[in-house]
Amino acid sequence: MLLPILIRDPIHGSIKIIYNEERKILDSPYFQRLRHVSQLAGAQLVYPSATHTRFAHSLGTMHIAGLYASQLFPDDENRIKIIRLSALLHDIAHGPFSHQFDDAVYSKYFKEVKKVKEEILSGHDYQRITVLKRLLEENYIDEDTYNGILDIWQEKDSIGNAIVQGVMGADRLDFLLRDSYYSGTQHFGSVPLDRIVNNTYIKEYNGQKILCYSYKLIDDLYTALIGRFFMYRNVYFHKAARSADILIQHMLEEAANEFNLYEWISDLDKFKYLNEYVVTGLIFAKGSKKLRKLYTRIFYNRDLLKMVHEFYEPPFGIDLHDLRRDFLKRYLERKYIIPIQEMLGKDVPIVPDTLLDLTFFNPTEFTASNVYIYDPKHRIPHSDEDIVTMEFALERLKYLPFAKGFGIMRLYTEAQYYNEVKKKILEISASEEKSISTRA
Repeated sequence: MLLPILIRDPIHGSIKIIYNEERKILDSPYFQRLRHVSQLAGAQLVYPSATHTRFAHSLGTMHIAGLYASQLFPDDENRIKIIRLSALLHDIAHGPFSHQFDDAVYSKYFKEVKKVKEEILSGHDYQRITVLKRLLEENYIDEDTYNGILDIWQEKDSIGNAIVQGVMGADRLDFLLRDSYYSGTQHFGSVPLDRIVNNTYIKEYNGQKILCYSYKLIDDLYTALIGRFFMYRNVYFHKAARSADILIQHMLEEAANEFNLYEWISDLDKFKYLNEYVVTGLIFAKGSKKLRKLYTRIFYNRDLLKMVHEFYEPPFGIDLHDLRRDFLKRYLERKYIIPIQEMLGKDVPIVPDTLLDLTFFNPTEFTASNVYIYDPKHRIPHSDEDIVTMEFALERLKYLPFAKGFGIMRLYTEAQYYNEVKKKILEISASEEKSISTRA
């Protein structure tokens, strides 16, 4: 084994590269590509310092996963290595502009070209397995490591999955710390990382091994999850950030068609070079006037869509998100978009954003990730169990009523139509309220 490498990092101080596989992967084009894939696409147009990348986030995720693994499996070097590598590679297939590439390009490619069912795997999750196979073929990892990483990603290793991608896993903890730091909202990213890791255990429950957080951490977990809520509300779902995201998606859809980016996905020898610099270069070297104009509008002129309407819905279960999203989109079309375009003209753009669900947290996320609360001294009121669900703990501690959130739906339009569209929306809303009061 080579001597460890220390990488300086503003979030974790130093990140240690321990294993030979880590060093080889780190210096591969598949991983170096992530230096030029932004962590926050649209949000960096609102928060100017939020220009960090998937490269740094992946290193930070590996670091936290390694802390967890060393705490839970101190004598199992191979298990620690596989958990670290699965974390290092968890975002290996993100395309240019991260999640906007998922929505604009991956979704079409895997549904229409590869005929992959969305409920089985997301586009990114499907592609990262393809990249992982290539790493195996090119001897970056061996077959046992490949299978171990796959087990974590596909939740066959439920503890490994909870460590890397769980509700308080390494991925979420690093993006909360890193994104809040670079966006200048550190007050939302206050996470006592050492305390959480050092109070995590593996216990037996209903005949299987599970991950548990100590009862002592409940306030820390609650605080971290509330911070995550405010990060979504203020950073990820900021109205101007989402406006930029919508336009970036339109740009990527056009770029995918003009440059056949679907071929870049299917050919890993091309994919390993697919990043934001390459897409930008293609746009200005070979792109249509329409595409160049759209890129210039977003990144040079910051001429974003204007949010013209926003309304809130009560939250539903996670499993109902897609159903609610489609229903509310049709509702907006019937109530606002079609009537307003009939009054003002079909060429007036009114663009709905996707449904944005905001909850302080959903306690069932813990159970779904096979993560529980360990309370051997029975300090949770009216409980005589050593291991309980997070939902049970919060209910007994009277925290649960504060865990509710809401869904947000928004409409956007071009700046020149803002006043007209806003006026019509107010007229429609006033008419509806008058109708309700008359019926009452």
